[in-house]
Amino acid sequence: VPPGLAREMTVLRRLSPAELVEAQSVLAERFGQDRERRRRIALIGLRGAGKSTVGKALAARLGRPFIELNEQIEREAGLSVQEIITLYGQAGYRRLEKRCLEELAVSQPEVVLATGGGIVVEQQTYQLLLGAIYTVWLRADPEVHFRRAMAQRDAGSAPSSPYREAMENIRNTLAAREHLGRMAALIIDTTPLTVDEVVEKIVEGTGGRQGSGA
Repeated sequence: VPPGLAREMTVLRRLSPAELVEAQSVLAERFGQDRERRRRIALIGLRGAGKSTVGKALAARLGRPFIELNEQIEREAGLSVQEIITLYGQAGYRRLEKRCLEELAVSQPEVVLATGGGIVVEQQTYQLLLGAIYTVWLRADPEVHFRRAMAQRDAGSAPSSPYREAMENIRNTLAAREHLGRMAALIIDTTPLTVDEVVEKIVEGTGGRQGSGA
């Protein structure tokens, strides 16, 4: 590190995760990297927020590939997510998640990415996501999360937890991750919106246009 930057590096090391993300955003915008970052869009949020549905529609609108991060992880491992966790534990899954995200950030100049709901709790992985990819937090009312999550279940899957217990879990998780979601570049409450309306808000927020000229 050049001597003149020693003080700045010391300041950066003292910043909180949220302040580091803000510093990254300022530097990216100041030195022209923000335009490149906006060509890669990541959707975060709990299950039922609409990441897959919105992501596919957004990718079609912008003419960019759509990738589910969990599917990328499964291809990398040759195993399902559940099998990865069973064999290697949550830590093993998180290592794969970070590795796949690093590869995507380098290999995909333009992409719409749907992430797993828990990516925000992994500090290093989440900071990588926020720094390299324009991140959009899709949130919704707990009741909407529950209804959408139930609609996503496979017909043969095990019965869900009792409604009251499931709702309590969703509310607690949303509250616990509120400060993490607010680190995203764009926040959209999908509760009252159609898919097309959510897509339009993201396009407006990123300054995106159809095709590679975004």
